[in-house]
Amino acid sequence: MTFDLDIVADDTLDIYIKQIPFAVSKTINDLNRVSKEEETKELIDKVQDPTSFTKKAIRYKQAKKRLLVGSIFVQENRDYLKYLYEGGTERPRRKYLRGVTKHTKVNKFGNITKSTTKRYITNKKKFFKSKAKRGNTYGIWERYDKNTKIRMVLDFAKSWSYKREIRFGDKTKSIYQRNLSRKFGQNITYAIATAR
Repeated sequence: MTFDLDIVADDTLDIYIKQIPFAVSKTINDLNRVSKEEETKELIDKVQDPTSFTKKAIRYKQAKKRLLVGSIFVQENRDYLKYLYEGGTERPRRKYLRGVTKHTKVNKFGNITKSTTKRYITNKKKFFKSKAKRGNTYGIWERYDKNTKIRMVLDFAKSWSYKREIRFGDKTKSIYQRNLSRKFGQNITYAIATAR
């Protein structure tokens, strides 16, 4: 981004130069605010029934006049989102990963609660651990229909593979490319007009 200082009148050049840090910091913060909103919208579109915790995952750090650096980031305590942004293989902290099936009782966000998991494990009359006769599927099964049938309610796996769903930062890059010059022009004009 370049500007022709020859078009600036001599008596306003000093003010122009003095106000540049303010205009740059405001431009960064304006664009980062919009970028955060757009990155969040993309996240919400990709996650089925996201919780409020997930919706608040993306933040931005403001630039200041003395430090003209801002950033957009996913908060550190949202580790579960890294597979959405990076893909890869998830491995369990213990022996198995627990996955839901179409028969799993989940909450409105599609997650299995601790109380449900505890019930699956402790109610041995109705639930049991076993491997499927066909395939290599291991998990917790439920007896139903007067104990004449069974169905899997919790799927145990040693790993899960994910494809990257979102390229984090692409929205931000696009917003900067489209709006940087225009937004800085607006902010430097405002800064000069309101300079003391």
